[in-house]
Amino acid sequence: MKIAVVLVTYNRSKCLKVVLKALKNQNTKINSILIVDNCSNDDTQEMLKSINFISEFENEKLIKNISDECTNMYYKNSNNLGGAGGFQKAIDIISQFDYDYVWIMDDDVKPEPDCLEKLLNALEENHCKAAIPNRTDEYYSDNACKFIDLKKFTADMVARKHFHDKPFNEKYYNVVDMPFEGPLIAMDVIKKIGSPDSNYFIYFDDTDYARRILAHSKIMFVKDACLHRQLAKFTEAKTAKEKRKYNWQNYYNIRNNILFNFKYGQSIRAKYFSIAFTWGYHVVRSIIFGEFKNIKIVNKAVHDGIHKNAGKTVNPGEF
Repeated sequence: MKIAVVLVTYNRSKCLKVVLKALKNQNTKINSILIVDNCSNDDTQEMLKSINFISEFENEKLIKNISDECTNMYYKNSNNLGGAGGFQKAIDIISQFDYDYVWIMDDDVKPEPDCLEKLLNALEENHCKAAIPNRTDEYYSDNACKFIDLKKFTADMVARKHFHDKPFNEKYYNVVDMPFEGPLIAMDVIKKIGSPDSNYFIYFDDTDYARRILAHSKIMFVKDACLHRQLAKFTEAKTAKEKRKYNWQNYYNIRNNILFNFKYGQSIRAKYFSIAFTWGYHVVRSIIFGEFKNIKIVNKAVHDGIHKNAGKTVNPGEF
């Protein structure tokens, strides 16, 4: 059994170093780690040199450091392709090699030493080919999504999701959604469904990928497979006022909600009526909170969603 980790990073060298150490400390052997760098301009490469992960670098070229312990691979994009583009590139690359399972993760996670072991056990015990860890800890309360109402129209995808009850008392839960924060997927499934869709740039690429996996396998949420979100305590600390101000990330969330509805909506309401509802909800919310600058972002997101302007249409930090 051969296992590869694919990891997408962008300007988080400190977090990346933590997750690489956690991978090295797994109870189960990892055969290869592939880092796809979304054109970081911090000290990521210097950090990777310092820990002997890789010793040479060249954009748009796969660099390998082969050892008996683990094969380290590094690929740097010449542009920031977003999480979706980064994971598409990572899966495209790793699919060329002979691995049985691919463990997918972002650069700001930290799996416990037995996380991979418990994910593998879940696959065997449930006769399935995809499993996700539990990210619950003192800073974050994870959810296990059991159903997405694709007939309902709403401005927020979360409102269409139905979750298993908490606290989690069962060992395993069937789920229909997942983040790219630790899913373990059999390579034969990946080769059937292909790579994540880079057209999302960020947001919804993982939900889209989960729907494609479900055509070939169940997805199991594994209660005791623990993976931490390193930045959760900072994310949760944001004030209500900060959350009211929209930015480039809100743009992609709104636009991609519309694109997702076009692709997977199971009713006319979900595909088309939801657009007006989405626009009205965000505009009214912005007016109520006095955040009138938000309306420009909302208008562009809805316009681009309607016209299916996908991919990287807004730069990070814009607005």
